[in-house]
Amino acid sequence: MTRERATALRCTFLQAGDLLVARMPDPLGRACLYPESKRPAVTVVDVCVIRAGRRGVNNRWLMWAINSPQVRQQIHSYQTGTTRKRISRKNLEKVKLAVPPLAEQNRIVEALEDHLSRLDAGVELLDRADQATSALRMGHKRAISSPDGETGAAWQAVSFGDVILDSRGGWSRSRQHLVPATHGTPYLKMNNITTSGELALDHVAYVATAAHELEKYQIAKGDILFNNKNSAELVGKAAVADSRVEGWVFNENISRIRLVESVLPEFAVLQINSPRFRAEIRQMRSASTNVAAIYTRDLKKASFFVPPIDVQEKIVAEHADLSYTLRIVQPTLSIARKRALSLRLSLLRRAFSGQLVPQDPTDEPASVLLDRIRAERVAKGDKPKRASRPRKAATAKALPPPSVPSTPPPANAIQQELPL
Repeated sequence: MTRERATALRCTFLQAGDLLVARMPDPLGRACLYPESKRPAVTVVDVCVIRAGRRGVNNRWLMWAINSPQVRQQIHSYQTGTTRKRISRKNLEKVKLAVPPLAEQNRIVEALEDHLSRLDAGVELLDRADQATSALRMGHKRAISSPDGETGAAWQAVSFGDVILDSRGGWSRSRQHLVPATHGTPYLKMNNITTSGELALDHVAYVATAAHELEKYQIAKGDILFNNKNSAELVGKAAVADSRVEGWVFNENISRIRLVESVLPEFAVLQINSPRFRAEIRQMRSASTNVAAIYTRDLKKASFFVPPIDVQEKIVAEHADLSYTLRIVQPTLSIARKRALSLRLSLLRRAFSGQLVPQDPTDEPASVLLDRIRAERVAKGDKPKRASRPRKAATAKALPPPSVPSTPPPANAIQQELPL
């Protein structure tokens, strides 16, 4: 937008220290201060610009006050709209702020920002730890997928079909063939294979099987279970059958693959689930509407690297150690983030309920401060608000007006309420 266009539209040009309040979510009412800038700037209509006085309110205190849970709750109560929530400027003006003396505002800002800066530093460390664990996981996957350096000199490049001893598609059973657990054999489905190469057995179906069917589709420990049909993003998942699924049968969206003795199934699954292998089989998939399929004949053409058996064992062991560590670290990071968010809200809540910093009786009374704010507004030409029309006489059904407190709040060093 040009400066001329902004002037013609009567836009407010922003000044350093202006408080910007979002009148649309998410979250509704979030506030920040506009920084100093050499370039002229305006804002969209759904952002409210608040320009506080210079003598009564610390702009940073006002920003944190609007971001506090107490004020956010008020803003939430004034929101309107169905699909897109918003708050009008008129309703935003109704929000009440408990304004302490200016000296106390300064103490609140200093203490609050000191606490929040240390909290933000801790959250940044959590983010770095999360990035480090992700990089560690991806680096390990890349190391598995192809040889590297001197250690890779003994790796043999083959086609995946060269290490397959036997493969078989699954058994097609519909819902009407499902039976109670006491009358059937567990029936493994594609949803029982996770993207991380593990078996999720919380929800298992059961089917009735004859002896010849059980012999044909039975799973043995060490089999590779490959998800050959799924959505385009999920097709190609693989897991190793362990003792929990031994003797089970599998459905038509899974292929059972058995390998030659020179390849550990655990190592093969790590390579199948690696970025390099998945990118290669992604080019092989045939898509029909929302379903993608990878046929065994195409899967056999994928490139595969076979290191010596002792190297395979070492890689599998390292992966097990890494997975165990990540299973401990990641939930810990998640819990720490939730605690950091809770602590942030607690700090804001305490800061604007008079509990973060001590009050000083020698501070200039808040009532004097509010009088100065009003005088400053009048000096700038702000007209006092017109008195509202007198309400109609209360009827028998109308609720009585709220009772007035018998004793007004003390004025010295005590917060005073002021509409935003």
